[in-house]
Amino acid sequence: MSLNLSSESLRRCYSAHQSTNKLLTSESRSHLCTSVHVITMTGSALSEAAKKQKERRLVNKRAKDAIEAYRNEKHLHGTASYTKIAEKFNINRITLSNLEKGKTRPLSEFNASKQKLTPAEEDVLVEAIILASRQGIPCTHGDIREEADAILQSRLGRQSEKVGKRWIDNFLRRHDCQGRHCDRTGDVRF
Repeated sequence: MSLNLSSESLRRCYSAHQSTNKLLTSESRSHLCTSVHVITMTGSALSEAAKKQKERRLVNKRAKDAIEAYRNEKHLHGTASYTKIAEKFNINRITLSNLEKGKTRPLSEFNASKQKLTPAEEDVLVEAIILASRQGIPCTHGDIREEADAILQSRLGRQSEKVGKRWIDNFLRRHDCQGRHCDRTGDVRF
């Protein structure tokens, strides 16, 4: 069963996400994770790659918090110390300086630029899956892949590439859904 997103609804959702730069709420993300069929056992140990990804997310959050603290300090007092802020947030001083000045960008941003769907498009897809789930419509991995292809086609035209074989696994990992719910039917539910 397909999610059957019309071109108009895709454009409307995509425009709304683009204009508001809306991020998924933790409630929506949790709903996604408990509803998506995942081919892993519930409660299984994290792989080394998953552990590294989790650590990288924590480092990125600390870096963003450090940049915000640096800018607040500079705004309030007219001056700020990269060294003190970096020590407080346990990140490298040079990294903080480069990120704050825009000389480099976080690895997660770089990797996002290589994805076929933009983060806003993925958010639209997640919201569509959540909506379908709330209406009692189960979605398989194939359904989600088809909708991702439709989103790509609406943006890039009829001759656009399709998402790859492993795209669904990466999509679920990006949205923190690995290992949260295992349903033997192959359905995706929220």
